[in-house]
Amino acid sequence: MLLDWAEKELRAKAEIAIVGHSHVDCLGGLPEVHKRGIRSIGLERTRELALQAGVEAPRETFAGSTRLVVGSLDLELFHPGAGHTVDNIVTWIPSKKVLFGGCFVKAADARSLGNTEESDLAAWPGSLARLRARFPEARVIVPGHGDPGGWELVDNTLRLLSAGKK
Repeated sequence: MLLDWAEKELRAKAEIAIVGHSHVDCLGGLPEVHKRGIRSIGLERTRELALQAGVEAPRETFAGSTRLVVGSLDLELFHPGAGHTVDNIVTWIPSKKVLFGGCFVKAADARSLGNTEESDLAAWPGSLARLRARFPEARVIVPGHGDPGGWELVDNTLRLLSAGKK
């Protein structure tokens, strides 16, 4: 539905699907993405986990970080370390100062960490510190679920972690 909407309303065809981690909220649409001939990319570990689970996997992979050009935008994909999952990545658009944190970053009004079944709660704070150190100029941070904001989203995620709010 999203791809159809973008083509109709934005008159734009998706060039690439960036897979943020190995859960269904990131992998679930890949069969349709691939059917339409759209590229997909994710962390090498994400591909491994998807294949182990018997679900569609991103076709292109990277380790650690990579840079892409999509349309007129330069992007950086970065794995800050384990947190929500062992394979969560973020997407940075430097020209816009926008950071897509995915499920690794919780919304400012989140009262729990959500699904922590495959989380590494001990590593998550350190991974968030690496995120902050790598992208200090971020002005807008987009969580996987909820409203965008600023660094208060990371602060809230850290509060939830320290409070043990699973």
